[in-house]
Amino acid sequence: MSNGIIESVGRTIVWRIEDSGPDGKLRIAREDTPGETIEACASGDGLRIVRIGHGGLDLASDKAGRFSLAMDGETIVSGLAEMKQQDGAAVIALSPTQPDWAVARQVRLTCSRDGDRLTATTTIGCSEPAPS
Repeated sequence: MSNGIIESVGRTIVWRIEDSGPDGKLRIAREDTPGETIEACASGDGLRIVRIGHGGLDLASDKAGRFSLAMDGETIVSGLAEMKQQDGAAVIALSPTQPDWAVARQVRLTCSRDGDRLTATTTIGCSEPAPS
């Protein structure tokens, strides 16, 4: 199958498409980190990530806008997943609904591109200052 290469400051990461299913789902593996995989389906001009796995940790999402984070097959956090375009950037927001301790810990990933430069910013929890 084919390879993709990501170059970053001081390192190169090589991803390989291992499998393409009859439903169009791709299985993509990182060559330098055994056990790190992504499952994705074509969506418009890009890919819709269905599952990211590393060892026993799996982050999965579905078309209904839900996600789950599982360790060794047991779900530890679940909730709502949203992906949108905002101000020229791709924004992924994971808003936990279970368990209660996770509800206040939304994860927001914002990715933008300027030429060949890709910037990713991650925010966990409240991204705005609390009112005084």
